[in-house]
Amino acid sequence: MPELGVEYLQPSEYCPDYIRLEKEISKNVPEMDFVMYERGSYVKTLSDTKVLAKIINPYFNRTFRTFTSHAQTPADKESPYPAVTKSGKIIYIYAPIFKAYFEHGYFVYKKIVENCIDTILREKFVITNAPSSEVSLTKQGDRIVAHIVNFQPQRRGRGTEYIEEGYPLRELELKVRAETRPRRVYLAPKKKYWSSRLIKKYTSCVVPEALTHQMVVYEF
Repeated sequence: MPELGVEYLQPSEYCPDYIRLEKEISKNVPEMDFVMYERGSYVKTLSDTKVLAKIINPYFNRTFRTFTSHAQTPADKESPYPAVTKSGKIIYIYAPIFKAYFEHGYFVYKKIVENCIDTILREKFVITNAPSSEVSLTKQGDRIVAHIVNFQPQRRGRGTEYIEEGYPLRELELKVRAETRPRRVYLAPKKKYWSSRLIKKYTSCVVPEALTHQMVVYEF
């Protein structure tokens, strides 16, 4: 896989094992080793590939002969194989981290991906202090529309999640990258106007409330 900056060797010997993050992708996570519950792969780095995290082996795999009473065997020694690498603008992660987050819900997996994206995307199109939500931008002629989706599902059955009761997000700071300050900013479809300010390359405003979905329109 030369385009990824690594060469595949074999599946990981241990599962679960651990990840030790380098400083570049350790923002907003505790300083410790983190368990990876899904089996990864061993690779070796090619030239000019940077290691952003290392694999830490456990003492042993859990079997009927070797067993500990916790969910995984404690961490032991550093592996010679990397866990996360960076080659140009390509990030490689040794294990199926999206599946791991879906199956196990471990918040660190999401933070690792977020921090990896930050290393290659220096100027984001949108910045917000909202909790885990969906914010997307669409461009329509001389205006930009920001869509804020506040999805906080509650599981009532086995397979489907619903929003029975909405819990609004309030006083959300929203920064949209734009070279010039917009002529006006307003909520849609109600067209409630309010002021904004240009900070470097970002137009900043505060969204008063987002219940489930809120549109913010920037007209230039």
